[in-house]
Amino acid sequence: TLFRSGAFLSSDGKHLYLSAFTPHEGVMVVDTTNGRIREVIATGGPVFEIAVTPDERKLFLAMGSAGLKRIDLETREQRILSAVACPLYLDIDRIGSRLYVAYQYGGPGGSPGHDVVDVYDVASEQSVGSIKGLPMVGQHPTVSPQGDMVLLDGNDACASPAYDHEGCLAVPSHVLHLWDVLNHRAIASIPPQIHVTASAFFPQGSRILFVGKDLTVWDWGRQMILEKATIPGMAFQSAAFTLAGDRAIVSASDRPAFLVLDAEKEECLPPINGLANFYSADGTLDDSQGVGSFRRENPPEYAAGHIGQAFRFNGKDSRLKAVAGGAFCTYCGSDWTVALF
Repeated sequence: TLFRSGAFLSSDGKHLYLSAFTPHEGVMVVDTTNGRIREVIATGGPVFEIAVTPDERKLFLAMGSAGLKRIDLETREQRILSAVACPLYLDIDRIGSRLYVAYQYGGPGGSPGHDVVDVYDVASEQSVGSIKGLPMVGQHPTVSPQGDMVLLDGNDACASPAYDHEGCLAVPSHVLHLWDVLNHRAIASIPPQIHVTASAFFPQGSRILFVGKDLTVWDWGRQMILEKATIPGMAFQSAAFTLAGDRAIVSASDRPAFLVLDAEKEECLPPINGLANFYSADGTLDDSQGVGSFRRENPPEYAAGHIGQAFRFNGKDSRLKAVAGGAFCTYCGSDWTVALF
């Protein structure tokens, strides 16, 4: 029996690091070429999550009540970086510069419902700051591929009656914050209508894929939903992208299955150059070209169109209404062109 809590795949794809509770309290190193356990690195206690530097020289361990530990993968020397309980979740940026440590039960300088995310410089192994004051019950932090954004999962900080809900935009809701690393501030909160189990940044641009009951593509730059898809009877657990960003792999939460999604080729998509607004009908009423949204008046369903997706009206009372403020071409004067595919 194996309870795996964290995983890391080396940059060359040859080694898979797995933190485990049983049968070993340690980190297993699996050779991906044959699937065999190469070694088990003793950790001195249970490990909740791991992070490994891209050069595979340092292994960081979130060990709950035992604090935050580092293991030198060349010498096996171990060091406690912080004895503060309870670091539970870790992530490291792609260049191996910053380590993000998410605490529960407050953490260093936090409070219930406002847990701290500590930030470490990987080279010096010293804390260089912390993210605090947000409604947070620490979960896995997700660093963007460029390292400029961190998505912070606040779990039930805005839902549980045990917390004060200070700073919450909606109660009850599952709260997530997008943290700007350079400017040290939260620049967006994920809309509460997006159900989130896990997330993944697209390799390029300002899009994030959220998985849960649905698959949702959200543009954090414009704070708009670009695409949304639901598969009846199926929910999703985790997601990852290929380095090129042309394929997404999503795991099901209720069955041993993966969903593989290939990006549509640009030549197959409707033309968007020069458009002031573009309503793709990809499961959303949001405008993926501008910053507007249709107003719901008995909204239509979504269906496959001759080109891309389509709205499906029932011929009776289905309606969509565009109002001033960005949902249509406000700056076009009294005339503009509308194209329907």
